[in-house]
Amino acid sequence: MIHKILIGIGAGFVAAILSIAVAAGTVSIVSLLLFLAAPLPLFIVGMGWGSIAAAAGALSGAITLATVFGFLPGVSFLISIGGPPTVLCYLALLSRPSSEGSSTGGDQTADREWYPMGRLILWVAGIAGTLIVVSVLLSGPDAQSYRAVLETAILQSIKLQPGLAEALQQANEENLKAFVAFFVRMMPLFFAATWVLLTLGNMWAAIKVLDVSGRSIRPWAPFPEIEFPRMAAGVLGACVIASLLPDTLGLFAEVYTSALVTVFAVLGLAVLHYLTRDYPARIFLLLTVYLAIFMFNWLAALLLAAFGVAEIGFGLRARKTSHGQGGSTT
Repeated sequence: MIHKILIGIGAGFVAAILSIAVAAGTVSIVSLLLFLAAPLPLFIVGMGWGSIAAAAGALSGAITLATVFGFLPGVSFLISIGGPPTVLCYLALLSRPSSEGSSTGGDQTADREWYPMGRLILWVAGIAGTLIVVSVLLSGPDAQSYRAVLETAILQSIKLQPGLAEALQQANEENLKAFVAFFVRMMPLFFAATWVLLTLGNMWAAIKVLDVSGRSIRPWAPFPEIEFPRMAAGVLGACVIASLLPDTLGLFAEVYTSALVTVFAVLGLAVLHYLTRDYPARIFLLLTVYLAIFMFNWLAALLLAAFGVAEIGFGLRARKTSHGQGGSTT
């Protein structure tokens, strides 16, 4: 146990170093990239040595930043960088004996039922929405106050960029207000979707590192076989309806909707990987889809999310399997 805690403390120190430039207020391309990878060491130790190691890392990283930069950066690290990997690693390593049989001395991990990857991805969406909601409450505590804070931040950012400021000065006041209002409206949704993708990316990278090093505690289902519970589609529908509510409640629902649409797009992509097995032009088709995601972003994400919802409603993969068209696992 002690060695796991020590490994976690070391990982937390590394995570703090990766985020130290942003915590100090010095933002550049390099420092931003390092900051985005800050949760990766915690995911690696959490999934390779257990959630206690991840928790030790979260605390050590928070203490490091609090010691150097003050209390608030430390708390921010603990909540936004250290906490999510700890929770997700704890869930990922939940298991129970398989009902299909018991181990006879071989790989015991194969004789256990592990927490489903699909549910873990849904937890990522839930955590993302909750973090944004907490930030709104701390800034406001209502939608108007939060948007006022964002508007001030955007206007200050514009002033720091002479080229953009000059271009906007040449436009009329109504265009400037529309420009700022658009970003104020979209930024919480962008934050939620981006946080989901970054967390999933760090989690995926940690899984690959542990697989290569032989430290992975649990087996992972192939990406095309990820499944969501049926209730996930109902939760998404409820969030979409609730987003029509005014003011703060509507904003909260929009944030959760954005996070859920993002993970449903991931499910849609997994379904597409499954359905194109043994398809002659599979590589070309998938490359086209990924290019469309890069170019069209939200439009492609919405189409993929609809594909994910269709999988839950109509069992697209099960229909293909029933026709005897199953293939490889990539």
